[in-house]
Amino acid sequence: MSAIHRLPLTSPADVDKLLLERGARAAKCLTLLPPLDLNLVLNAPSYSFDVLRDELGPFAQNLSRDRRWECRSNAERATLEGVHWSSSRSPNDDFAAVLDSLNRSVAPDAGGRRRGDVRFGADAKGQVIFLPGVEHVSATISELIAAMQRQWPEPCRAAIAATLLLNAHPFQDGNGRTARILANLILREAGMQAGAYVPFSELAWRSGGGYEIALRRAEILGDWSGIILWFINAIEVYAGIVGVSPACAEGGPDLSRTGVTRPLAIR
Repeated sequence: MSAIHRLPLTSPADVDKLLLERGARAAKCLTLLPPLDLNLVLNAPSYSFDVLRDELGPFAQNLSRDRRWECRSNAERATLEGVHWSSSRSPNDDFAAVLDSLNRSVAPDAGGRRRGDVRFGADAKGQVIFLPGVEHVSATISELIAAMQRQWPEPCRAAIAATLLLNAHPFQDGNGRTARILANLILREAGMQAGAYVPFSELAWRSGGGYEIALRRAEILGDWSGIILWFINAIEVYAGIVGVSPACAEGGPDLSRTGVTRPLAIR
């Protein structure tokens, strides 16, 4: 059995100009999103965010119709409604308290912050993956706070912040849910109305593995472009699912990168 140790991530020094432009267009869709209705997502077609998804094997799964999935983003949205925070504020201990509060809400019995190293069980090749050690958590959270304050469009900042939180893995459980709520907290700064929520969990399953590929590229290769593009595409595709006109994005989503050859129709 071999081991793979992931290194702690640092925030990107800059973001590609084209991604910044795409992120700014996607942010305009956020103001038009209606309150969350996961039935629309559950009944929408599957799509791909990455041409390499077919090489993933176990990650290329379709979202189950089991209604337990409906509770995931609905519960996350309910948690978000009670949070009041702006990333324009100066970094201080308040933000750590916000993260702790979010995690207690989604994983009340988990025990809060982790106190030791975390690893994932052996994969099909017998490789065990270790996340960065607990001694790196504080530094990665500092990188996260700095990224939230950059003058980048909200979708870009949300992607970076969520990825840094997942890399830090500061909590014993509920890190993914906390990261998705944090991403939506940042998206609300673009004017997303109360009750609206981008259901990244269900969209990740619908994307047939594209999210996992993009996340691992950032963590292992330091390639931030893929995960930022995934978040932008997720927002634009979700906007199409709920009936927001692509015109809001001044040309609409880049369907060539999502695997969708026409605007999504509800069925």
